Amino acid sequence: MIFVFDYAGEDDELISIIQNLKSLQSQRQYAMLVSITGANNNTIQNMSDENLYLFTDELKVSGIDMTSHVSLIVIMELLLYQFMEYEKSNKL
Repeated sequence: MIFVFDYAGEDDELISIIQNLKSLQSQRQYAMLVSITGANNNTIQNMSDENLYLFTDELKVSGIDMTSHVSLIVIMELLLYQFMEYEKSNKL
């Protein structure tokens, strides 16, 4: 599983990497691509197998992005806990 994080979902470098990963799919199976983006229709979301929306208020102070990323941390922590539970239940 590959996670891609980009609030706007339009980062050219990430899009290029995703395109390269998808081009390899014809040669071999690639990992599931999960993106976490803002709640808008964007390129990375549309290229992903699954997308988790990140809801936050965008905040700029004197031209500096001060947007909170706490919800992203919460999503990743919940995914980690679920993965740990899955691993524990499959070892029994």
